[in-house]
Amino acid sequence: MPMLSRVDCLILLSGWEQTAREVEVGYNAMDVEFINDIAGRQILHEVLPLASKKQRDKYDKRIENADARFLAATIPDDENILSLHSCINTVYTPDEHWWYFRIPRVLGMHW
Repeated sequence: MPMLSRVDCLILLSGWEQTAREVEVGYNAMDVEFINDIAGRQILHEVLPLASKKQRDKYDKRIENADARFLAATIPDDENILSLHSCINTVYTPDEHWWYFRIPRVLGMHW
C-alpha cells in the first residue's frame, strides 16, 4: 500500500485548519465553496489510513484541534442546506462524516 507523502498530509491538514479559522470568524464565501472546503476534511478522512503510524501520530492532534474549532464555530445543518447542492445525504452519514452536516454559525451574504 502506498504511503501518503508528508507534503500531501501537510497540504490537506493546513487546508482544514484554514477552513476552521475562516468559519470561526464568519464564513463569507458561497455555500458551494463551503462544501468544497469541507471536502478537504473528507479527503483527510479517506487518506489517513494510508499514512504511516508516525505520520498519523504527528497529525492527529492538529486534526483534533481543527475539528474542535470547526465544531465550536458551526451548528447542525437541520434544514439540510448543504444537501441541496450535493449528494451529501446519499453518500455520507452524520455519524462518520459529521463535517458535511454542519454549517457556520455566522453565514456570509452569499448563503
